[in-house]
Amino acid sequence: MLTYRDTYVPKQAEPFIRSFINHNPNWTFQFWTDNSAKKLITDKYHFFVQVWDTYKHYMHRSDAMRYFILHQFGGVYADLDMECLRPLDHVTRKFSCIFPPEPFFNSVFGLSWPYIINNAIMMCKPGHPFLEYLMHDLEKTATRKEILYVAGPAFVTEEYGKYMKVMEKTMTYSKTPTKKLNSTEPYFYQALMLPTEIDDRLVYVPNTHYFMNTFSPVHTIHEKIAACAYWDEGMNITQCHQINSSTCDRWIKPPVPPKDACKTKKFIYCVKPNELQKKACHELARYDMQLKDQFRYTFTKHNYFGSYNNQKKYKETISIFDIAPHVHVYSSLTLMDKGTYDVTLL
Repeated sequence: MLTYRDTYVPKQAEPFIRSFINHNPNWTFQFWTDNSAKKLITDKYHFFVQVWDTYKHYMHRSDAMRYFILHQFGGVYADLDMECLRPLDHVTRKFSCIFPPEPFFNSVFGLSWPYIINNAIMMCKPGHPFLEYLMHDLEKTATRKEILYVAGPAFVTEEYGKYMKVMEKTMTYSKTPTKKLNSTEPYFYQALMLPTEIDDRLVYVPNTHYFMNTFSPVHTIHEKIAACAYWDEGMNITQCHQINSSTCDRWIKPPVPPKDACKTKKFIYCVKPNELQKKACHELARYDMQLKDQFRYTFTKHNYFGSYNNQKKYKETISIFDIAPHVHVYSSLTLMDKGTYDVTLL
């Protein structure tokens, strides 16, 4: 499943869209626009129409629509800047719902949180209760000022925490649970029961290496990375991280202020790092040393080109039908069948 404002997408997204088609040739592909998503919500989720119409930012609608689409049809949702590196059939057969998290250092440097459950790529069966949980809580967060907290990753992370506590009340755990984590799970995820066929109401959180194994090139984050090098001069961080950007060169040597700069002006570099930031810095250094083997087991890659917020940069467009002639665009439920792990591109 993919979504965009209309059926003309940024030209830069073409290779990423084709990557899903090439690696998953037997899948059905759905494409959603603001108008087709509004029609689905009007047809099937009328309780949300008023909230949808009051959203002040287009990103609010972009974030919100994906939960309704997945709830109705199921499958794989992917942002336009997500790239598929290998077939997804294997990962979609075992779990009823998969929400990959951001890399640890992205979470710490971005929101100062130990983890963020992302919404750039999600995999769920139709009607999954976590999607219902998200949909019905969107009204409560509609007036928030920060985009990420309205319907984006921060919202999903908060909802995930609440949802799992609800699930704990309805499930029986072993009295002697093991604390040893499966290698396919991130360090913070300590579920005592995996969301397999045993209980398909749960949400599986895989290790970031499998779906979100890339560094977020946000300016404020680069300042914090520069701070890592300042806090620990022994760190060997090259900064570039294989980001496809013409400005990558200026990140190779981040601007670190002189030692006496802290006496005259407040810099982030001058603030003593907390334990979470220290861990993020060392995780970033480890990540940097392993770039050559970075995508060995990775299914999807996030390229972070942010076309929604950089319209001037992505003026050249291409019709989605020129990329995928057989892509489905919603007009009514009778013309789009529910599938298992079809791809929705947004």
